[in-house]
Parts: sequence; C-alpha cells; structure tokens
Amino acid sequence: TAMALTSHKGYLIAIKQEYLLNSGLLFENRLGHTSPSILLPADNDRSAIGSVIGLMLEEYEGRKRSGLVNAHVNTLMAYISTLIREGHESAGISSRMRTLLELIEQNYIREHSVEFYAAKLSLGKKRLTVLAVDALGLTVKQLIQQRLLLQTKRMISMGHSTSKEIASDLGFHGASYFSRFFRQNAGVTPEELRQSL
Repeated sequence: TAMALTSHKGYLIAIKQEYLLNSGLLFENRLGHTSPSILLPADNDRSAIGSVIGLMLEEYEGRKRSGLVNAHVNTLMAYISTLIREGHESAGISSRMRTLLELIEQNYIREHSVEFYAAKLSLGKKRLTVLAVDALGLTVKQLIQQRLLLQTKRMISMGHSTSKEIASDLGFHGASYFSRFFRQNAGVTPEELRQSL
C-alpha cells in the first residue's frame, strides 16, 4: 500500500534534464515522471547526504552563488550514483507498476484512457486500477490526469502557449474541455494560473 509520510520531513530537489545531460550525470531510466527508486543508505552515508543537502539549502537560501549550488548538486548526484552502483536500492514498486508509469510517460499525450494501459499490461481495467491504488495510492485515471496537469503547468509557466494550443498539443478534444479539466484538477483556470505567474 502507499506509505503515509505525514510525520516525516524531506526535501524535493528538481533538476532539469539538460543540467544532468550537460554535467554527465545522466542516470539511465531515471529522468521521466516515473516513480523514483528508493535508496536505503547506511547511517554514515545518510549523514553525509544530509550534510550536502544542508550546504545546498544554506547556499540557496543565502547568497545564492550558483557555482556552489551546482557543486553541491554534483556531490549529491555522485552519492546517489554510488549508492545505486553499490546496491542500496530497494525493490520499491513492482515492475508492473513501474511499467505502467513508463507507459503513461510515453503515451499520456495521445492516450488518456485507462483501457489503453490495461490492454498494454494484459490486465482488466478494474484489476489494474486496484493494483495502482494499492501500490501508488492513485487510480490509473488520476495518474494520467496528474501527468497531463504537470505538463500543462509547465507549458503555461513557459508563457508561450494559449489554452487552445495546449489543448491541441496534449490531445484534448477542444479548448473548453481542456479548461474544464484544468479547473477541476488545479482549482484555477489556465488564465488565472497564467496571470498569477
């Protein structure tokens, strides 16, 4: 079942794919929207990683010297790469659920139906939904919507797409359907998000 993290504190570090490509820190199959592997480092590694994140946070919230932030990111990624090589990855989610997330990442623009993903995995629609809820805490439909919403927000934040263009690019049947989907899932209209940015 999905793990509740309400009592835990953590950090979300978003790194652009271009940064990883340019720095030579590209990890195979670790760049999409798919669920990340879970690393289980030993106490001394956990402490060192915490120190690196602390330095990164201190610099980011303080003087914002990009050279130092980049150096800390590189150090963190080197730790992650080493832990993966040394076999500190847990099994995490099942291979079937990982495949589902990869299929969504590859097809979410063209395929919005749960039936498509169920057929690809040779499962019934209801069975796949039960497996997804148990493993990821979301239905397959919610996973697809979440991916579409993320891409929509990216496109709006870049400021060069109208709602009609986004609807067309993401496979929605018309701008009004897209606007309704966005409002229901984001709580605001695309125009309101654009204005707030």
